[in-house]
Amino acid sequence: MKIQVYKLLVLCIFFVSCSEGENECSYEANSPTLLVEGSNTTTINQPIDLTLTYEVISECGNFKSFTEQVTGNTTEIIVKARYVGCDCPQLLTNKTTTYTFNKSQVGTYVLKFRTFNNFIEHTIEVTN
Repeated sequence: MKIQVYKLLVLCIFFVSCSEGENECSYEANSPTLLVEGSNTTTINQPIDLTLTYEVISECGNFKSFTEQVTGNTTEIIVKARYVGCDCPQLLTNKTTTYTFNKSQVGTYVLKFRTFNNFIEHTIEVTN
C-alpha cells in the first residue's frame, strides 16, 4: 500500500512540475509610440511628465519599461511591453503611460520616441 501511495505521489509531482511552465505564456517586445504630449519647457531639476500613447498587438500587452540610449543632449527612447497570457485576442490596442523627464543642466534636449520605423521628436528647453 505504501508503494502505491508513493508512486501516486511521484506521478502527481511529475505532472505538476511538467505543466507548471507550459501554461505560462509571456514575452516582451518593443511597442511603437504613436503620440507624445507634454510641456516643452522646464527648469533645472524640475521633472515634467510626458504622456505617451503606444500600441500593443494584443489585449494581454501592458507597459513594462523604457529603453534609453543617450548621445549628448539627444535621447532615443523605446517603449517595452510585456505580454502575459496564452489566450490573448490579437487586437491592436492603444495604451498610455508616463515618461518623466528631469535634467540638472541648462540646455535644449531632444527626446526621440521610436515609432514603427522612425521617431517622434519632442524638444524640451531647460532653463534656470
